[in-house]
Amino acid sequence: ALACGCPIVTSRGSAMEEIAGDDATYVDPTSVESIREGIASAHPPTPRKVATWPDVAARTRAVYEEVA
Repeated sequence: ALACGCPIVTSRGSAMEEIAGDDATYVDPTSVESIREGIASAHPPTPRKVATWPDVAARTRAVYEEVA
C-alpha cells in the first residue's frame, strides 16, 4: 500500500511502525473511536523509491562478493 501511495491506518505498537514510520496513521486497535478518527485523518504517504528485483539481486551479489 505504501508503494502505491495509499493511505495507511494501522495499530499502534505493531511492527508496522518500523516499516511505515511517519507515513501511516496509528490507532488504538481496541477503540472504535480511535479507528474512526484514524480513518478520517489518514493521509497519502510520501512517495518512496521502490527497488527493482534486478537492483536487489545486484546489491545482494555485491555483498556476497565483498565478504567472500
